[in-house]
Formats: sequence, C-alpha cells, structure tokens
Amino acid sequence: HCLPGSGWGGAEREPIRTLLEALEQSGEIIPQTAVLDPAIQSTFFDSTHLLIPRRASLSRCFLDGFAAERKLFADALRNQVPPPDLIHLHWPQFSHGLGGFDVGIPIVVTMHDSPLDCAFWNWSWRPGPVIVNSFSVLNAFRVLRRANAVVAVSPYAADRAREVFRPHAKVRMIPCPCVESSQVHPHNNAHVPQDGGVLALLG
Repeated sequence: HCLPGSGWGGAEREPIRTLLEALEQSGEIIPQTAVLDPAIQSTFFDSTHLLIPRRASLSRCFLDGFAAERKLFADALRNQVPPPDLIHLHWPQFSHGLGGFDVGIPIVVTMHDSPLDCAFWNWSWRPGPVIVNSFSVLNAFRVLRRANAVVAVSPYAADRAREVFRPHAKVRMIPCPCVESSQVHPHNNAHVPQDGGVLALLG
C-alpha cells in the first residue's frame, strides 16, 4: 500500500487501517505499507513497512511529479526479496507510486475522493498555491491513465474518475471495508443513541 505520509492518509488512519485489517484477516494477502517520510534521510525497510525519504518542500515534489521519491521507491522495490506482486496506490496525486511501473509491477489505484475537486477546495481555502494544485491534478491524471485497475470508494468518486480522468482501466466501485474491530467515532462528540441506528460514513 503506497501512501502519502504517516499522518494524513497514513496506515493508522481510517479508511486505510480498516482495509489493512480486512486484508490481514483474509489470510490470503500479506499487506505492506510504503510511506513517504520527510524526517528521514535514507530508505528504511522491515517486514511490514517501507519508509521513503521525502523532500521537505511538498511543492517541489508536486511540480516534478515526485521524481526523486519515485526513483527511491523503484530502487527499494528492486532490492526487495521477494518483490511485491501488486502495488496499491492511494491518492493518485502522490505519483511516487509510479515507481512500480519502472520495475514492472502492476498498480491498482484507489480513489478516496476526486483529485480535481480536492485541488479546487484547497485553492479556495488557500488561494496561493495555484500551480501546486494544478500539478497535483496533472499527477493524478498521469497515474490514473496508466493504472492497471482503478477502484473508487463511492459512486461520486467513480463518476468523477470516469468523467474527468478517463482511465484506460475499468473503474470499479468498492466501498471501504468495515472489520469487527472498527470503532465508532462520533462527529464533534455527538451523542450516539444506545437503542437507535447509527450512520457510519467511510471513504
């Protein structure tokens, strides 16, 4: 699982955590996580984690398509024994996962949202980084057009993938999994009724 970082979108956050737990419970897949980390100087790998150094400037990463991080990821994959059978890239704006193509490993991309809409909302909150937001959409376009398979977690994400990015691979809508250990986190400390239904929003 190729992730943008250890905080936002990391393995300890929903919905990635529940997905990893569901895969582990299946007994058929051994998941590993590959995470960008600006706090380290060299690639670190153990049985379940691959940490890839990321440049301090996220803007520079977006502007050149995460070229340095992509090379480090590809080099790490070449040295991994045995190599992974599949790379699952989350959030296609972070295009370092294309390092998998550099070593001939197929890539599945999951869209948890729409990169174009995310860029618009990021710009509306902080009008400054227009170029960075534009390049994040361009990165997502490159990733989605080359992906071997595309998964969307909702009808909205699936429709936006087909309408905006038009990937060559078929877009499949697969909701995020819930596992028995999943916990309810009420929004804004809202009261959770003991005898009524609870709506859980994932993705």
